Amino acid sequence: MPQTQPHTSQPPAGTEPTERVSRAWTARFSLVWLGFWAAQFVPIQLTLPDELERMDPTHKIRDFGVITGAAALISLLTLPLCGALCDRTRSRWGRRRVWMAAGAAVTAVGLVLAGLQTTPIGLCLAWLWGTVGLGAATAGLTATVADQVPERQRGMISGAMYAPQAVGIVAGIAAVGAFGLNTAETYRMLAAACPKPDPARRTRAS
Repeated sequence: MPQTQPHTSQPPAGTEPTERVSRAWTARFSLVWLGFWAAQFVPIQLTLPDELERMDPTHKIRDFGVITGAAALISLLTLPLCGALCDRTRSRWGRRRVWMAAGAAVTAVGLVLAGLQTTPIGLCLAWLWGTVGLGAATAGLTATVADQVPERQRGMISGAMYAPQAVGIVAGIAAVGAFGLNTAETYRMLAAACPKPDPARRTRAS
């Protein structure tokens, strides 16, 4: 997992980056997205339906629609708000890093709480909490591309962002089956997989 280190190579705000990002930077960036994709989509594909089947089998489809619809609305509001605040953040750790790390922490807490719920309402609130964290982390991660990746590399970096999506879902579900995890254990595994990202750390391209 990438570790936080002092960062000195980020260009000033509004300056187009010119230095190529390295393969190591790209690999770290891709691994960060792998963790977040797993945290976002494994619950939607697996644990949320399983929990609702146990909590309220008669209304499980309705409940799932309400939870995912509410999460979509929260994302619609959270992403632009976090993006705007991220642009205005000033801290010793940089504008993006603090949002990525805070988003990862909020997401992890939401996942752990989701595994402890016994009612659809509690599950919905826990998942919405995690969704806010995902929005904060996503705002920081995507803005990092504009800050640090030169235009000629952005197509390749976009692939590094989205290629791990399917891998994260498959790997997460496979881990659940391989280790025989129950719902609460699955959420804890996903919370642990949420990275404490620092793709802002640069390594000169080779």
